Amino acid sequence: SFFLFSYTAVLGVGLLLGFGLTMWLEKRSKWEREAGDWQNGVLWALLVGLLAGQAGFVWRQWGYFAEHEAEVWKLWRGGLDYHAALLAGLVPFWLWCVLRQAQQPSLRQAQQPMLRQAQQSRFWQLSALLAPAIVLVSLFGWAACWLEGCGYGATGTLGWLTADLPNPLGVFALRYRTQLFAFLLTLPLLGTAVFLTTRHPQTAFGATLAGVSLVRLFITPLLGSSAPLWLGWRYELWLEGGFVLLGLLLVQ
Repeated sequence: SFFLFSYTAVLGVGLLLGFGLTMWLEKRSKWEREAGDWQNGVLWALLVGLLAGQAGFVWRQWGYFAEHEAEVWKLWRGGLDYHAALLAGLVPFWLWCVLRQAQQPSLRQAQQPMLRQAQQSRFWQLSALLAPAIVLVSLFGWAACWLEGCGYGATGTLGWLTADLPNPLGVFALRYRTQLFAFLLTLPLLGTAVFLTTRHPQTAFGATLAGVSLVRLFITPLLGSSAPLWLGWRYELWLEGGFVLLGLLLVQ
């Protein structure tokens, strides 16, 4: 039987809206001539990112998938490892940008004043254009987790910080409202990313990556799911900290 889980549906809507937002920003900021066929690079990044994200999710939940091998590659059933998807998606996107850059004149000849402010490479130009979409997809990802029960919080008793919430197995308990907190903390980043993309594109991608990762860094200690530990800390904390530092280093 074919089941389309709410997580997959909501995240899919977020991806489509992110794609539409990027196209709107491209035309609004008059990047269309210079940006060109960025959609091809994004599609490669999505394809590789989704496959890697599913592989990462299967690895984390191998105890379940070892007994249900037929479900390993059923992406429509939900389940995605954010870190694996992000890292794997950036690599083909960067490679595509490098190849396309080699086939076109340098951005040093760009006539748009906005483009002259950006880093002189296709990757920097297009990553800035995609920054708001990254925030939008992150927002829909947290909304999808709220519907599906993933990204659930640890149990607690700190008043309004907790609520009677389920985990993916439908077990209710007083848990931290991690999905809601993450959504609300990420929401202001959307307007910031749009502003940076249109006014300061050289800082857009790095600042967005650092901001989204900083939110996740704050939320991670409140999660209730089990995770591998690196030096006594959840592995996500190390990865999010690394993404924050990477984003700050990429800010121009």
